Amino acid sequence: MAGAVAGLLVGTLLAGVLAARDVAASDDERDRATSQAATQPADADAFAEAWQRSRTGTWVVRMTFTRRTAARGRLDDEIRIAQRPPDRLIVGPLGAVAGSIGGRTVNCGTGATGALRCGGDQPAPPYSDEVRREVSALRSYFAGNSSLYTVKHDGDCFTLRLRRQYPSPPYGDRARFCFDRVTGAPTRQEIHRKQGTDVQQAVEVRGEVAADDFRLPAAAG
Repeated sequence: MAGAVAGLLVGTLLAGVLAARDVAASDDERDRATSQAATQPADADAFAEAWQRSRTGTWVVRMTFTRRTAARGRLDDEIRIAQRPPDRLIVGPLGAVAGSIGGRTVNCGTGATGALRCGGDQPAPPYSDEVRREVSALRSYFAGNSSLYTVKHDGDCFTLRLRRQYPSPPYGDRARFCFDRVTGAPTRQEIHRKQGTDVQQAVEVRGEVAADDFRLPAAAG
């Protein structure tokens, strides 16, 4: 469930995330110094509420996507998310498409030939159940003395820091999530791992959603 939650928040259910090797030494020292500090319940509640609001609002967001790897590789692309619950459509890096429209799932990807192909659609699970499961999973990351992450609330943003060793932690060693104050839409996501970093930054946010926003790319039709 953790991987699905990570992908749905910020539109990266389409691809695995990588993170940065070249975190500054001062950041590493600060992370180690604060990694044992427990999360304030108010911060955990605020993050869960911001996440839930982002998943239940109506909005369209267009984001730049930048992936930098430890080997100094770089990928620049774009992510577009249209949401009007229970409809939600994500067009992600390299043209991958995922979501649900009209109660049916959407799942498209690029095959070996380079053509975008869509798999057979299936009934989508109840939207409210998905959101409830996501919020419950998020809260579990910050609960108890052995919580996986700490979270700190800062304005419209939240910073997560890994608190203990864990294989393939869902949000890497460090992450930051920001949300639009008006619509609740995600406006920035950073996920840092030793292998590299993924950054998504909103360049357009609007609260009005049209039918065309849920139209599949021509290659995916």
